[in-house]
Amino acid sequence: MAYIYKAKVKKNGSHYRCIWGKAIRPHGNSGVVRAKLKSNLPPKSMIKPGQRIACFFRSDY
Repeated sequence: MAYIYKAKVKKNGSHYRCIWGKAIRPHGNSGVVRAKLKSNLPPKSMIKPGQRIACFFRSDY
């Protein structure tokens, strides 16, 4: 699972950064999962009601 966000300052030639993690357990019965990430999420990652976050999974876990 990856959380991808856009930063103001370029790092390694890109404005986009990524925090990797994995889904550890389900949360409810509507497809929501709890995730464990390598570092904490930035404060701006808190979403408004009605918004959704897209998760990208990698297969080598």
